[in-house]
Amino acid sequence: MKKIDYDPNRAHLIFGARNLGMSIMGPDVAMCGPLWAAMHVVIVERYKQGRQAMDSIFGGAGSFRWGTNTGLLLLPVVSLVQPILGIALALTLLIQGYVSVRIGIQEARCDSDLGIAGVIAGILVIKGATWAFAAGVLLCFLIYGWRLREKNKGVKLSVP
Repeated sequence: MKKIDYDPNRAHLIFGARNLGMSIMGPDVAMCGPLWAAMHVVIVERYKQGRQAMDSIFGGAGSFRWGTNTGLLLLPVVSLVQPILGIALALTLLIQGYVSVRIGIQEARCDSDLGIAGVIAGILVIKGATWAFAAGVLLCFLIYGWRLREKNKGVKLSVP
C-alpha cells in the first residue's frame, strides 16, 4: 500500500475551492453530503483490502465518478427503478449514520466524551440541532471547564 499524505488544512482548502467552482459551473447533488460520504467509505474500505482489491484510492474514486456519470447518461433507464429510490436513500443514510457513530467512538478519548456524545445524539433526535449544539456546549463547559478550573486553581496569571 502506498502512503497517503493527508493534511486536513490542505484538504479543506481543496474541497472548499472545488465546492465553490462546482456551485457555479456544474452543481452535482450527489457530492453534497450523505450520498458522497457513503461512497467514500466504500472506496476506503475496499482500498484497505490491499492492491489486489484496488490499485489506487484515486482510481477507486475515479471509477465511482465514471459509474455515476454513466448512470446520469442512462437516466431514462434509471427512472424505471424510481419506486425503490426512497429505500436506496434510506439505506445510504443508515450507512452514513453507522460510519459517523463508529468514527465518533474511535475519536473519543475518555468515557466523558462518549457520555457527552450520547446526550447530544439523544437531544438531536428529539429536539433538533440547535438544542443539541447548545446542550453539547453546556455539557463540555460543565464537565471539562470544571476540571480545567480545578487544575488551574493555584496558577496566577502574570501581566508583563
